[in-house]
Amino acid sequence: QQARDLGEKVYVLHHHPQDDITGYNGVYNRLLEEFRDIVVASFAGHAHTTFFRVKRDSMNFTEPIRVEFIPGSGTPGSSLNPTFRVYEYDTKTYKILDYTQYYLDLDQANANYSSGLNVEWFSDPKATEMFSIPDLSAKSLDALALSWLRGVNA
Repeated sequence: QQARDLGEKVYVLHHHPQDDITGYNGVYNRLLEEFRDIVVASFAGHAHTTFFRVKRDSMNFTEPIRVEFIPGSGTPGSSLNPTFRVYEYDTKTYKILDYTQYYLDLDQANANYSSGLNVEWFSDPKATEMFSIPDLSAKSLDALALSWLRGVNA
């Protein structure tokens, strides 16, 4: 409420992706929905894989209202390569505009290290380019996810 009163915007960082609408997660999601005018984006870790979740309104589950970005992990797990993201955002609204994800090919990095070569991080295209979407809004990412569920853009 203080951020709303002060006209501020908020990013929420949390360890574990929210995968449930009951119990604590339900309370948490309802709070973020109540404060959706100030909570610009939500970021989670823990998963070791890269994905996003679109959260919908709790009344009808029809309106995409926010995105939870889950960027993978800096530590390898289950033979997954370490990743990190660099986000671009609007400095006035704090809206997330795009991101670039970087990854380390562990097999190549280990081979390079053993040969005395430098370790090299690689990047994917920017998210909007990679997914062919206009922006990273909840509406755009919801449409993308629905297209994947329908077998389009797969």
